[in-house]
Amino acid sequence: MLNKTTKASLYLATSLLIGTSFAAEQNKQFSITRLQPQIEINVDGKLDETIWQELTPIGPLHQVKPQEFAEASQKTEIRVAYNQDYLFIAATLFESDQSLINAGQLIQGRDYEFDDQFHVVLDTFKSERSGYFFQLNPNGIRREALIDNQNFHGNWTTIWQGKARISEHGWTLEIAIPFKSLSFDPNNQQWGINFGRVIKRKGEVMAWSSRGADSWEMAPAVAGAVTGIKDIERGLGLDIKTSVTASRTHTKTTDENELEPSVDVFYKPSSDLTVSATFNTDFSATEVDDRVINLSRFSVFLPEKRDFFLQDMDIFEFGNIQNNGRPFFSRTIGLDNNGQPIDLNIGTKITGRNDSYSYGLLGVQQENTLGEKQEVFVGRFNANVLDESSIGLISTYGNPFTGENDSLLGADFNYRNSNIFDNKIITGGLWYQRTETQGLNGDNQAYGASLNYPNDDINIRFSNFTIEQNFMPAMGFVNRRGIRESNLGGGFQKRFKDSFWRSYYPWIQSRYVTDLDNRMLSRQTTIYPTTFQSNADDYFETGYQMRSEVLDFPFEIASGIVIPAGKHDFNAPHVFMMSSQSRPLSAELFYRKGDFFTGKQAHSRIRLNWRPNKYFYLSGSYDTQNINLPEGSFRTELMSLHNEVAFNSEWSWLTTMQYDNFSNSIGTSSRLRWQPDALSSLTFIYNSTDYKDSELSNPVDQNRLSIKYSYIFRL
Repeated sequence: MLNKTTKASLYLATSLLIGTSFAAEQNKQFSITRLQPQIEINVDGKLDETIWQELTPIGPLHQVKPQEFAEASQKTEIRVAYNQDYLFIAATLFESDQSLINAGQLIQGRDYEFDDQFHVVLDTFKSERSGYFFQLNPNGIRREALIDNQNFHGNWTTIWQGKARISEHGWTLEIAIPFKSLSFDPNNQQWGINFGRVIKRKGEVMAWSSRGADSWEMAPAVAGAVTGIKDIERGLGLDIKTSVTASRTHTKTTDENELEPSVDVFYKPSSDLTVSATFNTDFSATEVDDRVINLSRFSVFLPEKRDFFLQDMDIFEFGNIQNNGRPFFSRTIGLDNNGQPIDLNIGTKITGRNDSYSYGLLGVQQENTLGEKQEVFVGRFNANVLDESSIGLISTYGNPFTGENDSLLGADFNYRNSNIFDNKIITGGLWYQRTETQGLNGDNQAYGASLNYPNDDINIRFSNFTIEQNFMPAMGFVNRRGIRESNLGGGFQKRFKDSFWRSYYPWIQSRYVTDLDNRMLSRQTTIYPTTFQSNADDYFETGYQMRSEVLDFPFEIASGIVIPAGKHDFNAPHVFMMSSQSRPLSAELFYRKGDFFTGKQAHSRIRLNWRPNKYFYLSGSYDTQNINLPEGSFRTELMSLHNEVAFNSEWSWLTTMQYDNFSNSIGTSSRLRWQPDALSSLTFIYNSTDYKDSELSNPVDQNRLSIKYSYIFRL
């Protein structure tokens, strides 16, 4: 016979594995209305169609933050309908004083974190793992993303319509999402769905379905359900994006004119399968990277920004690895070691997903730095297990830089449970990888594990991984090998009621790195005793960092300045404060002063943002570090100036200028864009780099002017 303690222990263990909830909550659901063929919806944000007055709102939103399950301070009415081609959503977002609505962003595709917002989440397979995210601000600026558990892939784009306008009652909106833009199971009439609203000045987050502040309100696992979706059309499932780019490139010795057509094809032979291909791909309209002055011994991870690689990017994620140890990193394709574009002749991608599994296949033919054609390949498969978890495989073949037939094979298990301990969340995972690299034998594995308790009141995260010396993922990202690394962090959050401050969140983060013989290489612990955030998103933080680094070899940190081998201990306090960008004028300030290897460091950063209205935005930053070492002293400077001009929601002009004293160059990127809808765009692009006595080898001044027109034929 089992005693009560043993039974309770077994019940707890079972709940951790299969997702049994101690306080299970029945998710909300509603039955959707199908529109008669004669009913047409003009997506203009006015809500003047008769059908919107006839339909009953689906139900009220409630607060998730700052007071979970409290009544929303402002009323929101949401109505949903569909026809064979579109899912329609209309909402009236009441506001007692419309002059207080935050609506600063007027440029399509740009972030509007500090605006009021409305969003919808769709889990078309009811998998409770992944979904689509669509969002509008009061100016009707669209934003979309893929959601993978709690990972938010905001660079993903697709075709949909959305309009919003400020009215006498607050603001209203209309959304039309084509079924052609979604993957789904046509035999499944129940989808996961959720709605959310943010009133920025109050720090108020609302949702239709949630499990409280400990659950992320956008997670598919907490969504409600919409039933009755059937007999919907995806047409031929064919999108053809045609582009032509005319450019002129000027250097001190050459002038070159080019006219380059390119084609991207997206074909959905079935509602859960997408085949993509790109021919003679042009990335000239892609945003430039933010400059970084790297004073560490390890390379910096930079995010992907190119549309072709962002399509269905969540499928290729592995083990929740953020940077070091990634088996696949798409920036290894189409870029050389200096980040300059390489001709990409053809790329093909096949992705699919349903309620049981997802998969992705990517193959690219490009030219390497020697002008030779080469092929690279990556394959990914995920099977859904338990309630919210998955197990998967990944494989890569080819080396984008050397042309060798290097390969990788990996497996991962990603665990998630948002239904235990009174709807708290536990996540974790295991992963393993092995590479085969020409000329290297043995010591070619990497493996790791993680366990997290990422909840609103208490947040604890732990990870441990090993990367052997010869682990060489040719299509991945590794910046430190021959190590074991452990990370442990945690903190607790206290939320305030009826206060200027929204929350207080003290926390601590620790990282410990050894070699494979368990000899300490790096140790860093940072304590954040005072971290406050206001309802308007003002932020104040103090911290104290304690760090040790073991250098086996001397390290040239700057030209002619070499830090000697040995163990170096250094500590430094810092302070960081940021005022909310919901105000016309805002600022960020950071200052750290303390030990640095064998000497001292003073690091300061200031950023000023000015947005007098929704048509104009200007931001400037200055980052400097004064390093004083016995081996020599030097100073780093990094400056940037960013300007956005929105003539209306279709025409915008964005300019960024950056300077750093390590390359001693000024980079300018300016883009004038006309985007009347999600199908077409015309962009004028000017990029230049001017070097002044640079320490870099063979710097080349270059100015490039391009005109790019794109149009998507949707069949």
